[in-house]
Amino acid sequence: MIRIAICDDNRKDARTTKAFLLSFMERKTNAAFQVREFSSSAQLLASLSTEAAYHIYLLDILMPGYNGIDLGREIHKSSPSALVIYLSTSPDYALDAFHVFAFQYLVKPVTRETLFPVLSDALSHLKENDTGYFLLKTKTGIVRLECERIMYIEYLNHMIEVNMEDNSIYTSITMRSNFDEIVKPLTEFTFFIKPHKAFLLNMNYVISLQDKDFTMKNSILIPISRKNYTAIKKLYIDFILSKGYGGNRHEL
Repeated sequence: MIRIAICDDNRKDARTTKAFLLSFMERKTNAAFQVREFSSSAQLLASLSTEAAYHIYLLDILMPGYNGIDLGREIHKSSPSALVIYLSTSPDYALDAFHVFAFQYLVKPVTRETLFPVLSDALSHLKENDTGYFLLKTKTGIVRLECERIMYIEYLNHMIEVNMEDNSIYTSITMRSNFDEIVKPLTEFTFFIKPHKAFLLNMNYVISLQDKDFTMKNSILIPISRKNYTAIKKLYIDFILSKGYGGNRHEL
């Protein structure tokens, strides 16, 4: 299911955007989707730590409190793969928007002619970058987890604990396979790294790298094997440089 958030303190603009969005999704795609409106940046900001992330965010720029640029920066920290589309009455903030990894920037009033092509590109981008699912057998049944939303996995007493970006945790049944065998399908993705024999982490959710560990976005410290530290550090630096993050978000 494609989750889409609209954040605009102007209710009329928000309703117009939602109407266009629903029209596009219903006519142009067969994908299941969910749309939610937020009337303030504070409301959306609060949802980042309590709800599953959205795939697409349509944000106004000028809002009380957190403006759209600051909000986009927080969204990128929380969910690096999310697509942020800015809607503004002025083109003056376009450069700032792309500095926080905007997918597109549209000047209001938004029309079908301007919004529909951007939505089409966004859906194509999501499809091309779909990383699939990791199937986990738990005591209550098999759970399908989006790979890109896995923050880290810990191996404990022949079980694995999968920690998701929304801070939900899924625990497997007791497993006969060793940790390397269990997470092998995930190591094919460039954003996963195994810094320690008992951990696999998603580098998109790393906040900083220290001498002995990684700090994740939920403030948890993931240890790094001493003998592999140099190699792990190089892999991490190569990853953040390839993503263009530089010093904007990640700390070394």
